[in-house]
Amino acid sequence: MKNITLIIFIVMLTGCGLLPSKFDNVEFGYLSELRAVSTLEESCNQDHIDKMKFLGSVLEVYSKNTLNENITKIYAEINSLATELAERENPSNVYCRLKRENIAVASDNALEIFGKRRK
Repeated sequence: MKNITLIIFIVMLTGCGLLPSKFDNVEFGYLSELRAVSTLEESCNQDHIDKMKFLGSVLEVYSKNTLNENITKIYAEINSLATELAERENPSNVYCRLKRENIAVASDNALEIFGKRRK
């Protein structure tokens, strides 16, 4: 009984940080869409760039208000990459390709981790 009480107490102190997050289909949908748009092509298609910036911003705002701080940092970094690309004046195709690849890799990593959440 003491062991059970101790475990409950530890979990309460850590803010349930030891328990896995539940799967969030809204978050996963936005993240999947961002990943898909980032790999549609390698060029500087302004519509795609604007969509990536929008989705990065949505994920960051959503995570700030519903998810934990670590996840918010991940989405802030993804949003930063998308914003850098969107705000670059006359970016070369090489620059666009590299930024899009970075966004795709970050999105892939997040999808892999977050897709394993308890459903």
